[in-house]
Amino acid sequence: MAKQDVRRRKANNLNQDVVAAAIHRAEQVEAEFYGHQPVLEEMQGSLQQIVQQLQQQGQQLQQQGQQLQQLQDQLLECFSKSQNAAVADNTDLIKSLLRPSPEGFPETLQDLKQLDARRVSRLLRAHGLPVDGTPQTKRRRLALHLGLRASLF
Repeated sequence: MAKQDVRRRKANNLNQDVVAAAIHRAEQVEAEFYGHQPVLEEMQGSLQQIVQQLQQQGQQLQQQGQQLQQLQDQLLECFSKSQNAAVADNTDLIKSLLRPSPEGFPETLQDLKQLDARRVSRLLRAHGLPVDGTPQTKRRRLALHLGLRASLF
């Protein structure tokens, strides 16, 4: 029995030593974690700032993209109007200011001159222009908006 008691005591002491070592290691890990806590919080704050900056830059890029699209549309409109200003003959091609061209857009000056009231009204609406007046007034309004010379109408 005495040998068994000695073994039990040794096992008990060994278990206590293992438990004590585990507790000590857990305390070390906890101390390391809490020691790094301020660093982790600082990193988290920095990451949040970076995310906010990226979101702002994304919004700025989106706005700049929209501005570039508007400039491209304006440039295309100016180019089309300058080409239309050179139209002199009924068979000359005319350019639409809109991309894609509205359905029913006339190809030539003659086609524009022959547009019926319904089609010319639809084209005026597509260009954001008033649709009142006679068919001839509507065709002239569209022609001038397209950059065609008034003397052609």
